[in-house]
Amino acid sequence: MKKLIKPIAVILSVMLIFSSIYILPYAQEDVISGDFVFTRNGKKLTLKEYRGVGGEVTVPSSVNSMRVTEIGTQAFAEYYDSTPDSERITKVILPTTVVTIGKNAFLECTALKEIEMIGVRSLGEAAFWYCKGLEKAAVSDELKEIGKNAFGRCDKLTLYCEPSSIIEAYAKSYGIKLGALYPEKIKLSKSSVTVEKGKSVTLTVRTTPSDVYYKELFWSSSSDNASVSSKGKISGKETGSATITCLSIFGGAEAKCSVTVRTPPVGSVSVSERKLDSITLSWKKAKDAQGYRLEIKKDGKWVKLCDTKKLSYKVTGLKAATAYEFRIRAYVIKNSSKSFSQELCVTEKTRTLGQVKNISAVSNSVKGLSFSWGKVSYASGYQIYELKSNGKYEKVGETSDLIFSQKRSSGSVGKYKVRAFAKVGSQRAYGKFSEPFTFSSRPSKVSSLSVSSKTKNSISLKWKSVKNASGYGIYSVKNGKYTLVKKTDAASYKITGLKSNTKYTYAVRAYIKTTLKTSYGDFSENVSASTSPAVSAGQSAVNDLNKAFSSLGSEEELYVSYSEKVSVTVSSCDGSKKAKSVADAYAEAFSGEKRESYNFLCGEDISGVTPKQIFMPEGGFSLKASDIKSALKEKDGSGFRLNVLLSGEKVGLKTKPPINSGVWGMIDMSKVKDKIEGDVVLQSSTVNYTGTIISTKINSRGSFDTLTVIVPFRVRTVCEYGGESVVTVFSGKITRDYTLTRW
Repeated sequence: MKKLIKPIAVILSVMLIFSSIYILPYAQEDVISGDFVFTRNGKKLTLKEYRGVGGEVTVPSSVNSMRVTEIGTQAFAEYYDSTPDSERITKVILPTTVVTIGKNAFLECTALKEIEMIGVRSLGEAAFWYCKGLEKAAVSDELKEIGKNAFGRCDKLTLYCEPSSIIEAYAKSYGIKLGALYPEKIKLSKSSVTVEKGKSVTLTVRTTPSDVYYKELFWSSSSDNASVSSKGKISGKETGSATITCLSIFGGAEAKCSVTVRTPPVGSVSVSERKLDSITLSWKKAKDAQGYRLEIKKDGKWVKLCDTKKLSYKVTGLKAATAYEFRIRAYVIKNSSKSFSQELCVTEKTRTLGQVKNISAVSNSVKGLSFSWGKVSYASGYQIYELKSNGKYEKVGETSDLIFSQKRSSGSVGKYKVRAFAKVGSQRAYGKFSEPFTFSSRPSKVSSLSVSSKTKNSISLKWKSVKNASGYGIYSVKNGKYTLVKKTDAASYKITGLKSNTKYTYAVRAYIKTTLKTSYGDFSENVSASTSPAVSAGQSAVNDLNKAFSSLGSEEELYVSYSEKVSVTVSSCDGSKKAKSVADAYAEAFSGEKRESYNFLCGEDISGVTPKQIFMPEGGFSLKASDIKSALKEKDGSGFRLNVLLSGEKVGLKTKPPINSGVWGMIDMSKVKDKIEGDVVLQSSTVNYTGTIISTKINSRGSFDTLTVIVPFRVRTVCEYGGESVVTVFSGKITRDYTLTRW
């Protein structure tokens, strides 16, 4: 159909151009009004042609008192290929006088999005053919005839119509979307509102259905107390009430909202004075207010306190430390009645007596104590409680002063807490208790101070303990001045780091720690002592070794085993064979090893030998500090490793070395003679013991478990051998290792 219409339209356009040369531009029956050309038919007009520049077009309902009743064939037709986009129509509004739209009236109006044609009853064939941009078409139930392809190729179209019209059936048969022409119902966001004078609130509207074509609403107010805008904004003008009506211009749907216009409320409320039994409330002036009503909530109900024109009010007769709820409303008087503002509620609490703080010690003695505290505002007096043996606090005093005194025995510790009170009417209000604290009378004087022991660098003190003492201070006394040395919680103390052979004087006093302060007793009587004389490390080691040897006699069950090894190095003085022969004899006589053991029960073995006799002669070693080679403390703290170097001695041929040399008669010259050949005559022999080393570890028991004795020696002999004197020199050492086992 589109292909047929275009050529015809072109031919008609050419004919009009040529005919204009010979005739008037329009026939006498044509009526021109603005962008429109009408054909007259009596008092009715048919739109013949639209000659405007496109965009939104509104067709007039009449021209020169003649009604526009019809849109003629191709009156708005645009040709897809030849009409510029800038000249295309986008929206057309037809008056309700137009009842007929002719064939192809809006042919190929591709930019047309919306058409309003409420009065149309007959719609010609292909009236909106290929209006591919058409989205909305508003029609009424007056539309009874719809030509073929009236909305052909209008894929985006929604038909807005009245319910139950023939348009619904038409749309469903052609798959066209439907929309409501006007709302069936209107609902406001609120059915009643309260607004302050000079303030505003906006209502929103919800329509049913939600998608309607005619959304225009008319708003009105029943009273000058409130106004309403076309957007639903309600403004409070005067205190009072009004009814706001919202009316749909099309369809007649209606909704109402009740409005109450109030006096502006009080801006804010504050407490200008707060006491134990009263609260003074103050508030900011409300605009246009003629007075204010203050109320208090009692038993869940609001009770009037006052109507006042002032901006403050003192509420009396209240309980201390109690919260109360108040509300205040501004009002204006209108028609002899009060119109109230929005309420403003506050909760305020009467003053609470403060907690007692800043507690401090005043004085104390062995007979009592005193302490004080800071003043509490509004307090009439104070109560003092003490913790008793039953685990409960009991009142021990009440005073209007800021100090409390109590008699107590010496060294007596009390735990207290204090609270303030005030008279409120016929009753008392109490503050919060202070934090618990302790205080005590002074402790007794330390007695029975004495020196329990002393060494070259320490003095140990002891004394009688004092009741409830937290500790004791040890003081050095010099020229009447007491200097603290140390504190201890025991009734004894060892003072170390002192000088040897020096006199020291000390005194001790007890103290008791409390949360208020530390209480000190009187100083004890002085005690003096001198440290022992200094003992060198060497002499100390000698003493330890002598004690260890002496203690062997007290061993009950002891097993002693030892191994002995003699090693000899021989050198000849003259180097002759004869000397070598003698030297070999000596070497053979001395070198070798042997082992022996002794089992002691009750301090003796079967031969009557004691363990002490194994190691030392009667009377012990005659050791000196100079005999100590070294005295080292073991890393594990178990004792000391001592190395004792005894002085060397010379002895004759027939004399055994003294036992304190450590040899204990080990060299027996008779054995040497047996080894030398018969023609050798021993003329002289001199033995030189260069020193004896005793090495042992003194353990924490003051004894030892192993002992090593090393005896170095040097021998010079003169022999007659084959008529010649042969001198031979040899040296060596005797090593004996002792092991002690205790059962």
